[in-house]
Amino acid sequence: MTTESISVLLVEDDEQDAYLVKRMLLQIQEVDVDVRHVTATADALDCISQECPDAVLLDLGLPDSQGFDTVLRIRASFPAVPVVVLTGLDDETVGIQAIECGAQDFVSKEVVTCQMLFRAIRFAIARHKQTTSFKTQAHTDALTRLSNRRAFDAALTRTLAGWKRTKHAFSVMFLDIDNFKKVNDVYGHRAGDFVLTSLSEAITESLRESAFAARYGGEEFAVIFPDTHLYYAATAADRLLQDVRNMHIRFGDKHLQITASAGIAAMTWKDDAASLCDRADQALYAAKDAGRDQAYVHDGTHCQSVTSVTLTSAMK
Repeated sequence: MTTESISVLLVEDDEQDAYLVKRMLLQIQEVDVDVRHVTATADALDCISQECPDAVLLDLGLPDSQGFDTVLRIRASFPAVPVVVLTGLDDETVGIQAIECGAQDFVSKEVVTCQMLFRAIRFAIARHKQTTSFKTQAHTDALTRLSNRRAFDAALTRTLAGWKRTKHAFSVMFLDIDNFKKVNDVYGHRAGDFVLTSLSEAITESLRESAFAARYGGEEFAVIFPDTHLYYAATAADRLLQDVRNMHIRFGDKHLQITASAGIAAMTWKDDAASLCDRADQALYAAKDAGRDQAYVHDGTHCQSVTSVTLTSAMK
């Protein structure tokens, strides 16, 4: 029988405490524990990025990060990795505060045993998987399996926060299926659902992996292009519409073809999340008014077809 294994990153700068904890972990009989030990938060972040352990055992007093800030830094950078806090005192208040900061559990080094440590790690991993599953369901569109409006809003907030720090360009696109109501009226809502799922697959295949795509609502989709100037987002949108135009959707004995319209806007210093989305939406309506099956951009002052956007003008 193959023995289950768990990888644990121990972040502890006290040599004696680290020795005792490692010895307890290696005494666990139920699973094989692979222990990696570092003494500072910076080393922990580097190790997690390279090895992605199943759990982190974290002391709150480290040379380069003190208290709950350590928990917050690890959780912000690696939300997929559960954290169990090691406290120096048998103080539930400290432990509860650690959990409020994102830790899954806590144990006191003064009273910890081998089995207590094992249960804390095992339960932390299980709880974290369950929580992640719930979050995924809450942020996923049930029909298309793309992210939903809630997830898009959260992703846009994160991207905007990153832009404020780095000023790296990013763009947003809204895409809407042309005359979608006719699909439902003529072929039925099941056919309409099939068209939506087919388009979702086309969006995923056409765009680069870093793009964040979501079903915004109904037949409308939204995409965030990180680190992307308006010209490159417009080029990607034009290519996607060509892919949509060339789709041959077979539903039962019917062959359906669709087109879509798109509106794109790039972040500027004048924008917030709402105004950026409003400009992309204005560009989408401009594309619809111009005859559909095309993409328009809002360059900050007015809407224009992507065919008239040049690299020089878009990057001013």
